[in-house]
Amino acid sequence: QRVLRQLLWGLGWMQALLRRRRAMRDHQVLDRAAVALQALQAAHQHETVDEAALAVVNDLATSLRVDRVSLGLLVRGDVRLRAISRSAWFERKSDLGQSLENAMEEATDQEACVIHPQVPSAGQARVCVAQRDLAIRAGAASVLSAPLFGHGSVVGAITLERHEGTFDADDALLGGLLGELIGPAFEAQLRLERWFAGRAQVKLRTAYDRLVGPRWPAAK
Repeated sequence: QRVLRQLLWGLGWMQALLRRRRAMRDHQVLDRAAVALQALQAAHQHETVDEAALAVVNDLATSLRVDRVSLGLLVRGDVRLRAISRSAWFERKSDLGQSLENAMEEATDQEACVIHPQVPSAGQARVCVAQRDLAIRAGAASVLSAPLFGHGSVVGAITLERHEGTFDADDALLGGLLGELIGPAFEAQLRLERWFAGRAQVKLRTAYDRLVGPRWPAAK
């Protein structure tokens, strides 16, 4: 009877511990969801792609207390760097810019969140050569890149860097949430940007035809 009472007491303690850990886990998931929703709100507060991208990376850098957040979007199959947190201007073709784009492309090619150093609990192993190279070049202790998904396709990626500490499975979960939430917002803004660019090309072509073509003598 004494042993049975001790076993029952131990079982009750273990159940309480599991409930507490489950509650903590749920709380962490909700915190990650709140961060992702806040980033989505930042994206929708701006009309142009570059303004929205800068707002998102600055918001995430502050909310997550990471050293740098970068965002890139796909242009004809290649990732183009569009924003770096706390940087109003950057050089895309610099060594750092190329390393960031390579890290993002590594995530978009695999359509999955990629972390360096790899986290076994975050899912199956991924190729993370570009993440490692970025970490070495930037002096970061850990790098995380996550793809941004539009409606059925990848539209870009986001990269987070920490100079101290490493990213974990919860951060991988956040990367997935960000990809699903803010991806469609940037997909819509990209479509609008391309539409305006197409309109501009048509107008320039029309003006050119009026100047050099056989018609429109008044314009000449």
